[in-house]
Amino acid sequence: MKTDSKIAAFKAKPTTIIAAVLLVVSFAAAMVLLFLINQGKSNDQRYLQQAGDLRAQAYRLTSLSRDATSGDEKAFGELTGVVQSMGGTWDMLRNSDERTQKTLSSEFDSFGAIWNRVKTNAQAIATNKDLIVSLNNVGNTLNDNLPTLQTEHNNIVDILLESGSPADQAIQAQLLSWRAERIGRNVDKMLRGDADSGDAADQFNRDANFYARVLTAMKDGD
Repeated sequence: MKTDSKIAAFKAKPTTIIAAVLLVVSFAAAMVLLFLINQGKSNDQRYLQQAGDLRAQAYRLTSLSRDATSGDEKAFGELTGVVQSMGGTWDMLRNSDERTQKTLSSEFDSFGAIWNRVKTNAQAIATNKDLIVSLNNVGNTLNDNLPTLQTEHNNIVDILLESGSPADQAIQAQLLSWRAERIGRNVDKMLRGDADSGDAADQFNRDANFYARVLTAMKDGD
């Protein structure tokens, strides 16, 4: 069944989604550092322009990361381009004259540490394009079909009760409806990149495996 294959496709943990959230948080600190760079003692307009370019690129990178992790396929190519452009700008700025490097040594070190983390996370998002798009497609499909799925489970429960089937079979069928609802909630958590996304992924895997086993038993059992 299509539903079964969609559930199986969602077993990978959403590390790339979590990476996007960390990227956005990191840039909050980066904005402060870039402001300090702009306020440095050096009056060299080239360095000020490079700092301004980094700030603009940082906002763009954050926006594209959100779009990419939401499943926007066009955002991935632009994200890669911004990462490369921002890396080039940062290389030029950190290789400024000795006086500027000394004056802004602390700010350069702090920004460099943040940029390394951000670049790694952004590259992880771009590299995992197919997975992220698939996760979003599966999540949307599950959420769209959950109401219908739960209705069908309730119909199965009614049929089992009316036919005099063992009570434990009806209970298992009813539990499938509840687990389907929890699967939907955990999908939303993973796509949003919530703090407990890792726990949501583990619970999703357990529920999906249980769901598949019970559904198979209901289809193939006597």
